[in-house]
Formats: sequence, C-alpha cells, structure tokens
Amino acid sequence: MISIMLSRRDYERIIREMDSVGKDALAYLRESSPWFNVLEPSIIHLSETLSRLNLTHVLYGLRVLPLYGVPHIFKEISFAVKVEDFAELLQKLSDEGFIKLSSNDEGMLLDLQNNRVIHLLSRPKPLNWSDKLIERLDRRYGVNLLSVEDYIIYLLLLGKISHIELAAKVLYVNKDSLDREYLREVAVNYGVEEILEKILTELGI
Repeated sequence: MISIMLSRRDYERIIREMDSVGKDALAYLRESSPWFNVLEPSIIHLSETLSRLNLTHVLYGLRVLPLYGVPHIFKEISFAVKVEDFAELLQKLSDEGFIKLSSNDEGMLLDLQNNRVIHLLSRPKPLNWSDKLIERLDRRYGVNLLSVEDYIIYLLLLGKISHIELAAKVLYVNKDSLDREYLREVAVNYGVEEILEKILTELGI
C-alpha cells in the first residue's frame, strides 16, 4: 500500500497549474518548448514496425504525459511488447534497423535510422498485461497508448511523491471522461484504491 500523500496545498497548486495550461498540453509544450517532440521519429519507426509484425505493444512511461494532458518533458522512450520469445523479437527487430544493446526481457534497442536508444520491455511494468488493458489500448495519436485509467494506475504504482502528483494531474485533466468503474477495479487489483480515492476526494472529482 502506498503511504505517500500530497498536502491540501499540493492539490490546490495542481488544480491551478492544470487550469492555467488549458485543454491542449501539446500546444502548450509546442509554445514553451518547441524543440521537444513527444512523438519523435524513433517512436513512430518502432510503433510502425511492431504493428507490421502484428504484435501487441504500447508506448508508455513518463514520456507520454503530454498525450494525457499534462505538459512534461521526459526524454526516455519506453515500449512494452507482448511476446512469448523476447530474444526472437529482438532478432526480428535487428532486420528492421534496430540493434539490440541487451537481450533479456528488458531490452535496450538502438534505432539506427534515428540514432536513438529505446527501452523495450516484455510488459508495461509495473503493470501486467491483461485482456482488458489490451482491449482499452488507445490509438488517438497513431501509436498504442494505455487507456487513461490504466495510465493513472501505472503512475500510482511508481510510488514516488512526484509520480503521485503526476497521477493527480492526469486525473484532474481527464476528470470528465474517466471510466470510474474500471479505474476503481484496476486500483483494487493493484492495491492502490485508498490513495486513488484520496486523490479523487481532494480534487473534488
């Protein structure tokens, strides 16, 4: 059980910050940090390659926060791929212009086309693959993303105070479209229901 909590002042600040950004975090980032491209070429290259190989995969990690409405710059790229033989996958990717820098279930790839290192995992840790998670993968931006509900639980499971704050921001920005029943179901499955309910209450959503 996560025991880290935010203060009332933290929640008030979160609400102010997210209200000041408005509804388009990507536009906000383009204006404030035009050099940062959330979906840079290496992401598109690997996403298209995994789709062509007909593999269930997802782009996740802190990199994608702006796609959930929270302006944030994080350079590391993380993909998870559901596959039985991870070594075989790495071999296939080597034929597609990706060099393996490691060969366990947490591979490091170098995209030769764009000279970019990508983290490739066998599951979206600390989350596990599930039928519902896969059914709810979101392709709004042309890449597979976790549903907003699964992404919130992912952030809560990371466990640091900074991650709890980011989860609160995602919750607040997406408050009008949340599938609360599913969100609570996943929270219970991972043992983070208490912190989730606390955040929902403090944010008034």
